[in-house]
This record gives sequence, structure tokens and C-alpha cells, in this order.
Amino acid sequence: MFNLVPLKYVAHCNPEIVPEDTDPQWEIQYVDIGNVTASGSVTAEAMLFGEAPSRARRRARPCDVIVSTVRTYLRAIAHLEAVPTNLVVSTGFAVLRPNETVNSRFFGYALQSNDFVGHVVSRSEGVSYPAIAPNKLGRIRIPLPRVDLQASIADFLDDQTALADALIANFEKLGGLLNEKRISLVTRVMTNGLDPSAPTRDVGVSSIKLIPKHWQFAPLKRLVADGSGAIKAGPFGSQLLTSEMTEGSYRVYTQRNVIDGDAYSGYTRVNEATFKRLEAFSVYTGDVLVTTRGTIGKGLVLPRDCEPGILHPCLMRVQCNPNKLLPEYLCRMLQDCAFVQQQFKVLSNATTIDVIYSSTLKDLMVPVPPINEQHDILAHIARSERSMLLTSEDNARATALLSERRAALITAAVAGSLDVKAYTARPEVA
Repeated sequence: MFNLVPLKYVAHCNPEIVPEDTDPQWEIQYVDIGNVTASGSVTAEAMLFGEAPSRARRRARPCDVIVSTVRTYLRAIAHLEAVPTNLVVSTGFAVLRPNETVNSRFFGYALQSNDFVGHVVSRSEGVSYPAIAPNKLGRIRIPLPRVDLQASIADFLDDQTALADALIANFEKLGGLLNEKRISLVTRVMTNGLDPSAPTRDVGVSSIKLIPKHWQFAPLKRLVADGSGAIKAGPFGSQLLTSEMTEGSYRVYTQRNVIDGDAYSGYTRVNEATFKRLEAFSVYTGDVLVTTRGTIGKGLVLPRDCEPGILHPCLMRVQCNPNKLLPEYLCRMLQDCAFVQQQFKVLSNATTIDVIYSSTLKDLMVPVPPINEQHDILAHIARSERSMLLTSEDNARATALLSERRAALITAAVAGSLDVKAYTARPEVA
């Protein structure tokens, strides 16, 4: 075991701040919390300083270590190596610059160890947005062996974590391939059907070309219930104020409900007076809720036992014609059919984020089989996905175990629990 030394004795915290009067045309490489993974990889975004978030204020240099001081459970900690001279990070990070008593690579690993992260999380304050103050961070103790031993430990961990990272990358690639396979399956059966011998017709769209002859190919507005409110966008922000979404007996169904596939979670509510004022935006059993901002096209069918409520401004409601389109079929088509997703990309009014409006959804062209075939296709997709789900779950478990082993190895090595003095790095393979 090594001696434990307070962090503030071996590193300078936030040594460089970008001044307010900096040239707004200065191009920076910006790193926010979401740009750092739990394994310490970093991606930066190029932008002009004048257009950057107000939290883009901390300069970082090679050999610095950045530690997230907000949402500390995310383990957004990274040792910076070859970084550009215009790198600026969020004030949500503490930039720690080690002094001459510390090998910067060892320092980076020490701050990624389970012991250090555990201390950071336990000293953080706040429930929904836990954070730690820099002075509390500086009092956390880290192990500090001789500088030459620090270098040996860093060499050992460089080699071993590279192996783990390569395996994790392979599992993540497999996860991506499984998702591509699922999308391909859904797209094929929702555009070509289950019977390859069925007569077909050309609908004049290059991305799908032929569909079964007896299917419809029509805009969504022809497949929904009668009435102008069958495809209904949520109220504008000025109609439903944030201050109104605090308490009451009626739910406000949000994007998070749809993205999570959970109609029951969430605490956003309005009182009876607000509900009656916005009754035109009510939702009902069997309605399909569709996300419209950022993550677009995700769908959720409201179950029979859902609470009375209204749409959030970031959602739309679709009420299907029961003789033409199953709500569950529409959900799968919106989320997983590549042909539909391509239309969203073309039709979305993208500025900084993707946005779709009710007119977009009404004009969405969809190939739709008779109701009995919709049931058959959904059942076929469910059967096919079961085997893919097992593989995906195994893949996720393997990735999680590798990540845990990586963190445990770092923790043991920096604490002196592993003897790495005689370690010889593996020769590189040409």
C-alpha cells in the first residue's frame, strides 16, 4: 500500500480561466460532460467562442486531468494527452494540473480508480444533480508511490486497459450490428411483407420500389380516425406554462415517457382548471404518442389503465383508424422502419435539433397491409427479436463485466495491491 496524499498537494485546480472579453470569433475545441466517457475517452466540438455555452470557461493542456464535478456518478474523468492548444472545457469539470511529484499518466489512473470516484460521489451534494465543490475535491487523498514506480504502474495500465478497451469496442460494434440487423428485419417485412411470392406493384419510391399489390401506400392522414384532431401536436409553450406543470390530478405525458417506453413514470402534472383549458390536447387509451424534438419519431401506445392527461408540447398524438392501422404497428413503423426514418430526416426542420410538426406526420407516406397481416407481421418481428434480444443481453453483460474488471484493475494497481515492478510490456504487433 502507498502513502495517501491530499489532491491539493500534488495538483493545481483550475489553473487557467478564459476571460469574458475573449474574442468571440476565436475558434475553440469544446468539451462538455457528455463528451467524456466512463473509460476516459474524449471528443471535442469545434465552435466559435461567442457561440459556445457560457460554461465554456476552463482552459486545459496536455497532461491535465479533467474530473466532472457535477453528476459525479457518470465517472466523466479523463487524462488529456495530445490535445489542441484551443481546448476549452465546461465549468462542470475541475481541471487538475499535476506538479513534478506526479507522473501525469499515473495521476489520471489514480483519479479513475473506484476509490477516488467513491470519495467524489460520497462528498457530492444534491439529489437530482449531485455536485462537489473544488475545495472538497482537493481534500480527497490519492495514493502516491515514488515517481519511477508511478511510471511503471502507468505503463502496466496503459497496456492492460488497451486490451480491455479493444474488447469493449468489439462488443459495442456487435451491439451496433445487432441493431442494424433488427432495423433491416423490420424494414423488410414492413415494406415487402412476409410472403415473397405475393404479387407486387411499383410505388415509384426508389428506397422501397415494390410492395405487395394488395397493400395501401398512402399518407398517414388517410389512415387515422375521422376528425381534425386525429393527428394533434401538443400545446405551444405559451399555452402550457412551466409554472403550471407542478401539481394537480392530471398527468402531462412527456418525451421521457415515450423514449423510456413507460407511460406510468413521471411526476409532471397540472390541476383541473389547466386540464379543462387544454382539453383539446387530451390523450386516450390506444393513442400513439410521438416524439417531435431532438429524438424524433419514437412512439408509445397508451395502455388501457393510463391516467387522464394531456400532451407535453414536445409530443404529438395520433389516433389510428381501427379498420386501417393498428397503433402498435404504427409505433414499430415510426421507430424502426428505415424507410420512415429516411422521410423524417428529409422532412424535419433541423436547426440545432431535429423537429417535426403535425404536417410532417400527416404527409408521411407509409406502406400498410390489411389489419390481419399487420398482426402477423408484428408477431413475426416479436419472434425474430427474441433470439436477438438474448444475444444483445449477453453482449451487454460481457461489456459491463469488462468495464468492471478494467476499473478494478486500475484501482488495485494505483493502490499498490499489484506488483508491477517486473512487468514487461507486450511487444507491439506490426
